[in-house]
Amino acid sequence: MVMGTASTMACLTETLGLMLPGGATAPSGPGDRLRNAVASGRTAARLAGNPIRPREILTKATFENAIKVLIALGGSMNAIIHLTAIARRANVPVGLADFDRISREVPLLVNCKPSGEFWLQDMHHSGGVPVLLKSLQAMLDLSTAGRSCNGSITSTHLLSGSELFGLYQSRSRQRVLWLSCRARWRRTGRCSKHPPQPQHC
Repeated sequence: MVMGTASTMACLTETLGLMLPGGATAPSGPGDRLRNAVASGRTAARLAGNPIRPREILTKATFENAIKVLIALGGSMNAIIHLTAIARRANVPVGLADFDRISREVPLLVNCKPSGEFWLQDMHHSGGVPVLLKSLQAMLDLSTAGRSCNGSITSTHLLSGSELFGLYQSRSRQRVLWLSCRARWRRTGRCSKHPPQPQHC
């Protein structure tokens, strides 16, 4: 798998604390995804008796952490639309200015296809999202963010990195795609990778 929209949103969901650690990049073949699914089911059953509501987890700091992960991943720009939609439902103010500001600060760290050379399963075997969070630890705000659906703090899941997680592109090069996306959004109201095709009668 590559870092498309689905994979990107899975990584951001884990960052937001709405998924158990390690679930975003888990491949199905070796059974990692099944094990994560079983653990998720047990967590859901426990939450039924002692609920943690999404609005207890989703704060401004949590969304800013997710945006930092998005930039570091080199993830799909469609995530901008999805993150702002989730933030709106949670009554958290997140806008294009936040993406613009954070994109000036965070470099592209993950060497994953389609912008890099490795696959999503390589990212998983290198530690997945927890390793990326460790790489970004100095930039993350864990003061009001960090609680997750299993009640733990995100910082307790940070792992040491590997060669897949390093400075892959400079901040200036990483901003090119974001600036292009921002201009397209302001002009057309969409952030698709390709312009809409003309309709034929």
